[in-house]
Amino acid sequence: MNDSDTFDAAPDFGSEENLPEQFEGLRKLFTVSLAAMLILGISMTAFLLRQANALRTDLLTARPQLMQMSANFEKNEEPQIQSFQNALVGFARTHPDFKPILAKYNISVESAPTAAPKPAVPTNK
Repeated sequence: MNDSDTFDAAPDFGSEENLPEQFEGLRKLFTVSLAAMLILGISMTAFLLRQANALRTDLLTARPQLMQMSANFEKNEEPQIQSFQNALVGFARTHPDFKPILAKYNISVESAPTAAPKPAVPTNK
C-alpha cells in the first residue's frame, strides 16, 4: 500500500448550521414517499376490487355451463367409462398377464368396480 494515500474515516457532510435544512429536506422526502405509497396502495386496492368483480361476473356466467357439462358427464360418459372398466376387469380375469397394467392404474381385479359416488356440487346462490 502506498503511504501517500490517506483514508478519511468520516466523510464531510457539511457544517452543523445547515442541519435543520437537511432535516427539513428529509422530512419532505419522507412525506412525498408516504404520499406515493398511499396512492399506490389505493390504486392497487381499486384494481384488485375490479378484478374480483370481473371474476365474480365470469363465475356467474360460467356456472350454468359447468353444471350442464357435469350433468352430461354423469348421464352419458360416466356409464360408458364404468362399462369399459368392467370390460377391462373381465378381460384381466381371463388373462392374468393383464393384471399388472390394471394395478398400475389402481383398478382392482378382485372386486368388480361399481359406480363411483357422485361428487357434491356446491350451489352458491
